[in-house]
Amino acid sequence: HISHTIKGIAGYLGAENLENTAEKLELAIQEMHLDDLYTYYTEFEREFKLLMNEFKKLHYKKIKYQIRFQ
Repeated sequence: HISHTIKGIAGYLGAENLENTAEKLELAIQEMHLDDLYTYYTEFEREFKLLMNEFKKLHYKKIKYQIRFQ
């Protein structure tokens, strides 16, 4: 269920790699492809961390901008 939700959010944000990986993970879970779960989970985790790092960069740029103009 979580992978389905993240897939939708990633699609909304335009994070295509995360969206595609979440879809693979969701299907592997639904179809009980246990051999693929570790591979897809690892890929999912990597893509999720990349997206979170981009959010952090945006957050720090915003703070830096706010401090500079106060």
